[in-house]
Amino acid sequence: EELIRLLQTDWAPEVFTFLASNEVDNQPLFAQPLETGILTQARLIRESIRRCRDKYDLYEGRFIWEIDRVLRTVQKFDGIGVDYRPAVQELRKALDERTRFEKPALRAIPILDKWLKKYS
Repeated sequence: EELIRLLQTDWAPEVFTFLASNEVDNQPLFAQPLETGILTQARLIRESIRRCRDKYDLYEGRFIWEIDRVLRTVQKFDGIGVDYRPAVQELRKALDERTRFEKPALRAIPILDKWLKKYS
C-alpha cells in the first residue's frame, strides 16, 4: 500500500526503481497507480529540463536511468489489462520540453520511440 501511495508523489522514480527489480504480491492493485506514476515521472522530467541552464545540465545520457526503470516496470506488469501507451507517450513528450539552449540528442528518446512502436 505504501508503494501505491508513493507512485502518486514525487517519490515515483524510487518506486519504479524498486518495482523494476522486485515482485509484488498483488499486481492488479498497481494498475492505475502505475499509470499515475508514469505521468508523475513525465512531469518530473519536464520540470528537470526547465531547470537546466546549459548543455552541461542536460546531456545525452540524462534520463536513461529513469526511462529504463519505468519501461522495465511496465513490462513486468504487462498482461494485467492496462494500456500504458498513453502514459508512456506523455513520458516521451516530456523529453521534447523546450530549452533556452541547443538541446542535445537525448538517448532516452529512441528508447521510448522503439517501445511505443512495438506496442502500437
